[in-house]
Amino acid sequence: MFALRISKLSVALAAAISLSAFSPSRPVIDIVCQDWLPEFEKDFERYSKELAHLAPATRALADVRSTAGVPFVIEARDRRYWAEWSEKMLSQSNQGLDILEGQGPYLEARNEISKVATRWVEFRGYSESGRLDRMKATLASIRISAARARRLACP
Repeated sequence: MFALRISKLSVALAAAISLSAFSPSRPVIDIVCQDWLPEFEKDFERYSKELAHLAPATRALADVRSTAGVPFVIEARDRRYWAEWSEKMLSQSNQGLDILEGQGPYLEARNEISKVATRWVEFRGYSESGRLDRMKATLASIRISAARARRLACP
């Protein structure tokens, strides 16, 4: 199913690139607002709900310098699952960046999508170490930047 979504996004990206060569930036932003962002948000919400219900499997050893307590960690198989998901979402974020490449009026929206992409890299690191608390905090930050990108780009 995910492969089908990627293919839809790839078609949208190809259309955006071809439109940007022959027309003003408005059609490109329509592709972002009507195709790319809804697909991104749909995937994000689906997995965010799943992560919200994920319970920690065990407690990690406390860092001796940490006074905040012992962080919750997740099982190794869950770590791989979330790392793979973050890679897919990073790929979608990069497609959004590619669509908005060279679209001057939407530079601020592109900057927010760039922040989202950077946070997916952070999320992957936290998922590899099983830091559920940091994973959830990073998702909250991604949600904020994605909402800003929508407000900046979409009428």
